[in-house]
Amino acid sequence: RANIRIPAQTTINLTSALEVDGSLAAEAELPVINISGGGGAAIDAQGRSGVLFASRVSLYVRGLRIANGNQGCVRLYRTLARFEDVSVEGCKTPGNGGGFFIEHSDVAFERVLIRHCVAAQNGGGVFLTGRGSLVALHSSIANCSAGYSYVDEAYGGCLAAESSALFMAHTNITECRGGSAGGGVGGGVSLTSTYSRLKSVKIARCSAGAATAGIGGGFGGGLFVGSTAGDRMNFSRANVSHSYWLEVSPSPSCAAT
Repeated sequence: RANIRIPAQTTINLTSALEVDGSLAAEAELPVINISGGGGAAIDAQGRSGVLFASRVSLYVRGLRIANGNQGCVRLYRTLARFEDVSVEGCKTPGNGGGFFIEHSDVAFERVLIRHCVAAQNGGGVFLTGRGSLVALHSSIANCSAGYSYVDEAYGGCLAAESSALFMAHTNITECRGGSAGGGVGGGVSLTSTYSRLKSVKIARCSAGAATAGIGGGFGGGLFVGSTAGDRMNFSRANVSHSYWLEVSPSPSCAAT
């Protein structure tokens, strides 16, 4: 077990990512890593690296601002993780998952804010894959985008999930874009082969597809659900509003969803 405590009003500036790897641990159970901060505590990569990469550990992060990673901010692989009272801001990746990249991991968010994060490919705020799971409660993903480098189809401006399980409750998805430089699918949320339950979730002011005529079209301004067999959806008091997709043929037109 390792405990890391960052004092209040303290920022740790990184020159390389903080990496925790439990693959060589002798214990049968996952090593436990606790990272917490006092009010105003932060870990900032200053655009030089990622922030936190975790593999094969049990991870608990509380009371921190995580910011400015240029390889994404948080990458989780085969990890059991909980994030509580955490903000993830200003993160960028040349691949998938600007804020969070979650693979083969079971993750919980409570009062987590993800904003101003971008991915060149899919999942500007969060990318969930590899039969992982995410439970997000009382959280928010805002002002994120996918596809800043041109791709035919960029999925999930705020969140993209594939072959996984997703449960969200009392959570807002706002002002995100899928396909900011080309074709976009699911400006707010994109779900493919994913068991999903959304309860009291608001998706608003999101868009799919580039805004420049002739560049790329889009599908599902607020929410896109892939047609792959096996998707199971359960919506309760979920609301999608003021979102649109762009169809280029030959000039963009808006369609409300």
